[in-house]
Parts: sequence; structure tokens; C-alpha cells
Amino acid sequence: MRCFFSLLKNRFRHLAILTALLLASVSAGAQTLHCTTWDSSTTELPDNLIKTLCTGPDDHLWFATGDCFYGGILAEFDGAQFRVYDSANSGLPDKFITSIYIDENNIKWLGTRFHGLLRFDGSAYTSWNPTNSGIPDAHVVCMTYEEDRGFWLGTDRGLAFFDGKSWIAYSSKNSPLPDDIIYSIAIDSSGKKWIATSKGFACFDDQNWKVYTPANSALPVEQVNYIYYDRFNVLWVVFWGGIIKISNGEWQVYTPENSGLPRFCEYKIFVDEQNVKWFATNTGLVVWDQDTWKTYNPTNSVIPSFFINLILDGGNGQKWIATQDGLVKMEYK
Repeated sequence: MRCFFSLLKNRFRHLAILTALLLASVSAGAQTLHCTTWDSSTTELPDNLIKTLCTGPDDHLWFATGDCFYGGILAEFDGAQFRVYDSANSGLPDKFITSIYIDENNIKWLGTRFHGLLRFDGSAYTSWNPTNSGIPDAHVVCMTYEEDRGFWLGTDRGLAFFDGKSWIAYSSKNSPLPDDIIYSIAIDSSGKKWIATSKGFACFDDQNWKVYTPANSALPVEQVNYIYYDRFNVLWVVFWGGIIKISNGEWQVYTPENSGLPRFCEYKIFVDEQNVKWFATNTGLVVWDQDTWKTYNPTNSVIPSFFINLILDGGNGQKWIATQDGLVKMEYK
């Protein structure tokens, strides 16, 4: 993942949360896109650079802040107030949180840079790392939960599955996994695991592997940065400079030359219930509604940042946007 240094911001905090409800210059039929923004200069948001987002059964938003050089803070937002968790007030052993999953019991599962997998029940942390478990590496790059089974984790030394008790590790030495550096994992409706690596991507159905590289597929380059499986049974494979759509076995490659994707970007994709595609890029938020492509950034809208890191479904048509310059909630009204 690309690392960005945080901009220096005023650290003064108001006791009351102040949000700015802003009207964007874009319409969707009779509806207008509204943005609510939070930043560290006007709220208790601990840092403007937000890396990951997750919501729990109580609809609270959890996220990690900071860049990959200086780390950040684990934070919770209940819609009105922010609460931070660090080593001083909660015993959090690692400020580099890479991924978050919240289960039905409101237990937080945290992938970290240096301490493997953490379980946080609100008062104490449990850690699984290479010294006390079968996880292959302390750096959890990505994490995906398979319903009723357990966690799939991508690390710098391969893929791991954890069912809550035992571990299974897969690497390029004991499986057809094309490379040990795992960037992203997606699970489709049939339970197949799709794994993005620096040397292509793989499909694993718990028994059989199929590996896709430029030599045997339409993949233009070896490194796959992100994989996403949407609610319409479409797989999206993201590489530097483009995206592949795989539907019913057919591949379509989208690049800046044949679409509205910006150049020289990393992309992350979210597909909403209306089948609108939302792309997080380092030149702004890109929206593709099948007919048109539009890019929203500080030059043409109220979105506060060019650097969009992640898009999360907030329900009821809302989108949570993690940026380098604060937290954004978007909705049509």
C-alpha cells in the first residue's frame, strides 16, 4: 500500500463535536449529494489520515489513523463523539492497525503491523503472533472473515486461516500460492477465496488452486493490489493503472485509456445496492454509474481530500469515506 505523510493540522480540540454539513455540486436526479466532514482541527478526531473503516452491530464506526511510518490510533465514533484507544488507556500493543473486523458479539479483531492478530473485547487484548501461534508473520496486511468458519489473513509470509483455535498456513513453498506477499483477500458467494499477490492472483476452493498471471490470462501486469467481490456476483481485480471486471467467466479490462479511471493511481472499489461503482483513488473519489464517470475532489466539490483511502457502506444510502484529510459521510437527500 502506498504511504502518505500526514499534513500538519491544528490540534486544538473543541469540547463539543462540530460538524460541517456541506452541499456538494452534484445531483442524482431530484436528489443532491451531501457531505458531512470531520477533521482534527474542529473535532476530537485523533488524526486526519484514516486508513481503514468498520462498523459493528451497534452501528458505531471503528477506524485506524496514521500512516505506515508513524502509525496512529484506534478510534471509535458513535455518530456524536470520538473515543481513542492506545497503549496508555487500553493497553493496545500496536499502533499500526492494518485491518478491523467486528463480530456479532461486538468483539473487535485487529490486524496489526508488528503484533499479528489482536482480539479486543472492550477491556483486554488477546494476541496471536509467530511466537505463540501458527500465524506465519507478525505483519497482517489484510484480513477477511468467512461466515461461520473463521479468518483468512494475508501476511508478508503467506496466507493463513484461523478458526478461533487452530491455524493453517499456506505459502509458495507448500501450495501453488504464486507469492508470499498477500495484498488482499475476497471470498465469493460459493466460498472460493481470491488472493491478490505481487505475482498474480489465485483462487482457492479449500482443495484446489488456480493461479492467474499475465502468462495465462488477460492480467496485464503481475502485481495485483486489491480484490473485491460485489453483491452482484462480480469479481473486481485491481492492478496498478487499471481494473479487471470478471463476470460469468468473462473478463473486461478498464484502464484510463478506455474509461474514466484517473492515471497513475491505486484504486479500491465499492459497489452499492444500485450497482454504482465508487473508486477510492489518490486523485479523488471516482463514481461510475454505467453511463458516466465523474471524479470529485477539492477542486470541484466539497470532498476535503484528493487522497481517498477506503469507502464503506453505511446503510440507508450512506457512504463512509476514509481520506487523508478527515472522515466524510456521503448521502443523497
